[in-house]
Amino acid sequence: QLDIQVIFDAMDITTDTAWHLFRLLIGDDKQRIDLDTFVEGCLRLQGTAKTMDVKLLAYESEWTVKKVDEIMKYLEAWDVKFQQLFSPPVCTKAVPPPNGYSL
Repeated sequence: QLDIQVIFDAMDITTDTAWHLFRLLIGDDKQRIDLDTFVEGCLRLQGTAKTMDVKLLAYESEWTVKKVDEIMKYLEAWDVKFQQLFSPPVCTKAVPPPNGYSL
């Protein structure tokens, strides 16, 4: 049986990085991956990021944040409309009963 830490050390990968690589390689819907696939994936992803890669990620991140902000503003506006439509009216001053009626 291979010691996985030896493999990580040989590829200069920390345990924390290995976990993130594992999640990246298998996606969210799987729970397991065979060792060969994991090692091949780690080797494919090994190396330094180019400046263009980092700038592209920064751009995509900013774009995503803007879109999420737009969605939040849209939902907040709908919440206000919803509250206006379905909240009971608030009476701020007492209205006297009509003439001939008493409380």
